[in-house]
Amino acid sequence: MKTTYWIAGVLVVGLGAGVASMAVATQGGQNRPSFEMLDADKDGKLTQAELDAHKAQEFATADTNGDGMLSAEEMLARAKAKQGERMANRVNKMIARMDTDNDGMLSVGEMQAMPRGKNMFNRMDADNDGAITTEEFAAHKPRGGMRDRKHRGSQGHMGQMPKHDNNRVTE
Repeated sequence: MKTTYWIAGVLVVGLGAGVASMAVATQGGQNRPSFEMLDADKDGKLTQAELDAHKAQEFATADTNGDGMLSAEEMLARAKAKQGERMANRVNKMIARMDTDNDGMLSVGEMQAMPRGKNMFNRMDADNDGAITTEEFAAHKPRGGMRDRKHRGSQGHMGQMPKHDNNRVTE
């Protein structure tokens, strides 16, 4: 039961902090509201009241049963919806970038033309003979991004499990 409250607390803090920080994220930040969206009165300036109103709207969107509280289920559903939105944006950008015949879809040929696959093959083919041996395949280590995180397992960034003390994560 304490774990559920701890998770819910972390999600509430994350939702509030995430929404508040969206307005001050770097210009290259993804999936943040536009200045125009946050500038409710369209005066070309953002006020704390406008940011608070946006946070309240985000909260109301997540509060699907309208009880003024966010359950773990509501927060998880909102997080999944946001993740789906981010993924849809990434897919649409990928199609726009790679769709050479402009049909709105990617063919096998268009997918195979991705430089990433060729670059990975070239990195794995250590002796440049045009083939990857089992040894070259086994020696290949993924570089950066989510793949590295997956390969670290459940031990996190530094290879150590976080310690839990009274529903708080400690280093």
